[in-house]
This record gives sequence, structure tokens and C-alpha cells, in this order.
Amino acid sequence: MGRYPYTNFFGHFSEEDTQKTWEALHLVNAHELADRYFSELSDGEKQKVLLARALVQEPEVIVLDEPTTHLDVKHRVEVMEILRQLTKEKGITVILSLQ
Repeated sequence: MGRYPYTNFFGHFSEEDTQKTWEALHLVNAHELADRYFSELSDGEKQKVLLARALVQEPEVIVLDEPTTHLDVKHRVEVMEILRQLTKEKGITVILSLQ
């Protein structure tokens, strides 16, 4: 969904769109979730997929409002680590509010 603004007139994805989508899924450790329906995912898995959707738009800044709410401890730590990694490796500014 994050690459739709970049599609052609007919809404078709290019090879570059597919590559960027897979890259974003790998960045958030969600590539193994690609074949599952969103409704089947846990809250933590959904949050990772939503982060990947934001990343394929190639943002300079990501603003998040309580991104770890309703997540178990494992997924809270994982999401925060992914966000830290994005700031270091991709140079993306992450602004977030936490409880």
C-alpha cells in the first residue's frame, strides 16, 4: 500500500517498487509475514508491517504516537530497536510519543 503513490497510470508496480517493498519488510524483520493476511497477524506483527508500509514511501521523518501500546514486551523491544536502527542506518528522523 505504501508504494501506490509511485505506481504508473494503471496502478501497476514496477520491479523497483517490488524491490523496495521487500527491502522495507526485511528492515523491520517482517519478510516472513508477506504471505499472511493482515487480520491474522498479532499486534506486534501488525506494527512491524505498518512500519514497513511507512518505510517504502522513503520518508525523511516518521512521526509515531505510542507505537508500542498494546504490544507484549518482546514486540515493544523489537519495535524500539527497529526505530533506533532506522535512525542510525537510514538517517530517518523518528519522532514518537510514549506513555
